[in-house]
Amino acid sequence: MLSYLRVAASFVGFVFLLNSNVQGQELTSSSRSPALEPPIAYRWDVSTDLLPLIGKNTLPNYSVMVRRGIGHNQALRFRLGTELRRAVTTNDNFKSNVLLQLGYEFQRPVSNKVQVFGGLDLVYRKKDTELIALAFLGGTNSVSYPDTERTTGFVGFAGVKVFVLPSLSLSIENTLSLVNVRNYVNNYMPTKPVVTGGGITFGDSFVLVSRTAENTWEVFLTPIQVLNLSYHF
Repeated sequence: MLSYLRVAASFVGFVFLLNSNVQGQELTSSSRSPALEPPIAYRWDVSTDLLPLIGKNTLPNYSVMVRRGIGHNQALRFRLGTELRRAVTTNDNFKSNVLLQLGYEFQRPVSNKVQVFGGLDLVYRKKDTELIALAFLGGTNSVSYPDTERTTGFVGFAGVKVFVLPSLSLSIENTLSLVNVRNYVNNYMPTKPVVTGGGITFGDSFVLVSRTAENTWEVFLTPIQVLNLSYHF
């Protein structure tokens, strides 16, 4: 019995000594390996999406994001996007977009020039789509068909950032979105039918007969949401 207690005490002492040694090695190695940081811990940066230059954008054509660091490897971000109306000279379907996003971002340096990041944005987007028909069905004046779409929800994002210069970086983001989409569709009916030798044509007068609201929830993944060019200061 006494020999058993001695062996047990020796084993416990060995385990305690081994554990103390491992903890000491971890503490020493962690003290010798400081956390990786970007070249300079900038407080602000301003970004714009480059994807519209190649026609691959999912955001409005013009967008600017402002990001502010709020602590160690953390930031708040705000994006404003818009798409201006184009002049219409023929039958056309065009739109104006307004996008607002506000979110939180965490960052992890991989090296002194590469950083991975992720976070969550709150999103609001309003799209006005309008079909312009010139000389519609024999008429002489243009007729517009405005429709509205509003999107609200959450956008989770993850990406990689590379500092190409000390104050200039390129980053790419992919996103997973959970949003509520509400469409308001206006339905029109032409009036003043006129019977001619070629059939029935309609005049320029149209009346709104109904306004349809459609409400849906959508979940979708966007592999490349933005390609940001950022200036840090």
